[in-house]
Amino acid sequence: MRVWLLLPVMVVVACGDRDTKDDDDDDEADSGDSGASEATDGSDGSDGSDGSDGSDGTDGTGGTGGTGGTGGTGGTGGTGGTTGESCDLSADEQRLFDLINAYRGDNGLPDVPCSPSLSTVARTHATDLRVNAPHAPAECNLHSWSDAGTWSACCYTADHAQADCMWRKPTELTVYTDYGFEISYGASGVSITPEGALAGWQGSAGHDAVILNEGSWSAYPWGAMGVGMDGGFANVWFGPSADPAAR
Repeated sequence: MRVWLLLPVMVVVACGDRDTKDDDDDDEADSGDSGASEATDGSDGSDGSDGSDGSDGTDGTGGTGGTGGTGGTGGTGGTGGTTGESCDLSADEQRLFDLINAYRGDNGLPDVPCSPSLSTVARTHATDLRVNAPHAPAECNLHSWSDAGTWSACCYTADHAQADCMWRKPTELTVYTDYGFEISYGASGVSITPEGALAGWQGSAGHDAVILNEGSWSAYPWGAMGVGMDGGFANVWFGPSADPAAR
């Protein structure tokens, strides 16, 4: 099992205390679910990620890496939808949403409101990964999108040349106008749990930093969070500003 993240280049450039590999978790760590959790160096400097089957993360830099993007600035917050009720989550998605906010609470951080828009993006991408496997080619990682939908397709590669394709998905698919950052976990043909997904991200320094707003991510107090699970894939998207679609 692999874990990948996506980080914005601007974060790496703006934070002098962050080494370009500061979030990278190139080593394999026990993900807690079935195999190892892994983040490739994302170019942006953080655990970027990508992999054919693994879990895609946003580490912020570009998701599995991507560099690029300015990463959307945006409000600190957003109220409403904190419980996830406004997002129409499945039981497993709700569980993952609750686990992440509980983990943040254990670390003295506030809950992140549930975003219907980012949950739509997360679930749409999880289904695309399961059904169309855009990450199947060796050079494409889990931040890749197929050409089987209304969105722009891209093979997300280790050089993060397609970072913009990832970060702009919320604006392509929903009314959310800010950039979004994704962390992913999973693989084709496996069974995963909310607990296993969170454990995988916790075992990756870069992904953990995204969840807990640590390091360069401290400049991005999350105002919205979306969760999507389908088959062997779990995606969580974070955004800096509140979701206008939240009830």
